[in-house]
Amino acid sequence: IDRLIKGFIYFYSLGEMIVILLMLAAAGVVGWIVIYYLPYLKSIALMALTGIALMLSVYSAALFCKWDQQKNAAVVLKDAPAKFEPRQEATTHFELFEGNSVKVVGEEGDWMKVKRFDGKLGWIEKPAVGKI
Repeated sequence: IDRLIKGFIYFYSLGEMIVILLMLAAAGVVGWIVIYYLPYLKSIALMALTGIALMLSVYSAALFCKWDQQKNAAVVLKDAPAKFEPRQEATTHFELFEGNSVKVVGEEGDWMKVKRFDGKLGWIEKPAVGKI
């Protein structure tokens, strides 16, 4: 299931997800207009609105996940050591190379705490990281 959800989130860009949500909202408005002006189609319109509401909730959750994921995205601008602590004298935990994608999970002074694709956490100096 995790793979399915990640595939769904990565399939659409943030802009595409917003457009889809707007189209679903517009379809919902049309459904309510149909119910109001064409009462003989009420049962069909209610079924359609139920499906639209379900899709709206799924896409809203996916949009939130994607937005949350992208707001903390960063890229390493130059090779740098990731340390165990936000201090120059701290022990190096692992190396980060130019172009590596990371997620910023914290900041302290001139340091950023980043998470690598494999889940490893380390502190890197701010000038070596560029937020996307």
